[in-house]
Amino acid sequence: MANRSSDMQGRSLEVFGAAVFWPLFAGALATFLWQVLHWLKAAAWQPLPAFLALDWLEVPRPQTGLPGVQLAIDWTLVNVPLAAGLLLLSVLGLWVKDCGTQQRRRNWRRDCNFWMP
Repeated sequence: MANRSSDMQGRSLEVFGAAVFWPLFAGALATFLWQVLHWLKAAAWQPLPAFLALDWLEVPRPQTGLPGVQLAIDWTLVNVPLAAGLLLLSVLGLWVKDCGTQQRRRNWRRDCNFWMP
């Protein structure tokens, strides 16, 4: 008999991971292609730092009481390209999806008595 709750948890991770991966990956690709198109038209690279996404979404920038941490956050938001940040987050979504797939595979092997540690 299959362990339904464990299988559903693995499936939920797969769906959530895919729901995170594809939009973020498409956003990274669209952002990069827009930059390339702008470069081809104007012969000048248009930088799009990560803080532009926070400004566009009207999300306040993170504030901390620690000057060193605040400097690191500000540096990251200004110097990391938006496309790279979106790509990194999409890889995180892909990792979550893969964790769900592996969990479902382990449950299937256990249920079919193919369990190997």
